Amino acid sequence: MTTAKKARRTKTKVNGTAKVHATETNAKMFARVQDSFRDAGEALREAGGLAGDQSRKIALKVISNAEENMTQGFETLRAVLEAENFQDALKIQQEALRETFERNLKQIREVTEMLTMGGQSAFKPLGKFVASFRDAPRKAA
Repeated sequence: MTTAKKARRTKTKVNGTAKVHATETNAKMFARVQDSFRDAGEALREAGGLAGDQSRKIALKVISNAEENMTQGFETLRAVLEAENFQDALKIQQEALRETFERNLKQIREVTEMLTMGGQSAFKPLGKFVASFRDAPRKAA
């Protein structure tokens, strides 16, 4: 066999080995990308589920607050109409206005706390997912 033929055979073997190695590397990279997308999808599904649950709780709380405010409003209206004189009616309205203001502040605080806690719990799965990217190079090293 001539030297040129030997060189071509060696080159083919080396190139063939390189092609196999490149294919394996590409397959590994593709698998890692697929795993990352799968993990991202799971994190988003979990976060969405948590956010949906919290949204329902908040909506129910807002409805409860509206119901309470409406009931108090009708009670105040009834008391004003039953007042014996104009001065008593004004006192009832002033007291109702103060109570309404305090009640609304309390309701706003409660809903704000629910929103804050819900946001934190809903973003935990996403935070874990992002942290896994930060920690991945450390594990590989």
